[in-house]
Amino acid sequence: MTFDYRSFGESEGVPRQVVDIQGQIEDFHAAIKYAREYEGLDSERIALWGSLLGGGHVISAASQDPRIAAVVAQIPFNGFPRKVEGRSTITTIKILAAMIRDLIRKKYHKDPYYIRAVGNIGELAVMSSSEAHKTIEAMASKNWKNEIAPRALFEMMKYKPSDAAPNIKAPVLICYGEHDLETTSDTTKELVAKLVNCETKSYPVAHFDFYREGIRDKITSDQIAFLKKNM
Repeated sequence: MTFDYRSFGESEGVPRQVVDIQGQIEDFHAAIKYAREYEGLDSERIALWGSLLGGGHVISAASQDPRIAAVVAQIPFNGFPRKVEGRSTITTIKILAAMIRDLIRKKYHKDPYYIRAVGNIGELAVMSSSEAHKTIEAMASKNWKNEIAPRALFEMMKYKPSDAAPNIKAPVLICYGEHDLETTSDTTKELVAKLVNCETKSYPVAHFDFYREGIRDKITSDQIAFLKKNM
């Protein structure tokens, strides 16, 4: 079962394209509740799967729900890296200015000031790299918009799913890339160290390779094997 977070895709909510971390975790719990009440589905055999920010959310959601049977967190967000590869000081200042501008617009109940979620090197975007740009350019979805309200970055700067990780008793699979510059190995290792029952799978790829055909199939196969073993 897949779902769109509030204010994204087919879900309702205004203003649009605004990341609300606590709201998105609540959306996970709403989806879990719906699944548990779905006729013919075993309510005690529900697993959570998430990628990037969603990979952090499944950790947070599972820590609040002891009935979750298993968790798969793919390239999970666990705080921003200390240094963003390829991002200049000038670009960093521009992003901070955009964040402040958007926050002021929120205070005065105005529409968000949007920037790109993903861009090429040198562009004003949350994630900027040639690989990120190529991946997004290849995507085809009527629901996808390459824009986001940067106010969310203030909340994301404080968000560490590893803080909640020790509360999870269910088996957890962490899948990460050995050459990932967006969700770096140090933040991932910090998360793994906090989990009581954890398996890891590493792949000799970069962050956005996880979404490429072929590589994605191998990773998905490993994830399905984990779920079959634990459920």
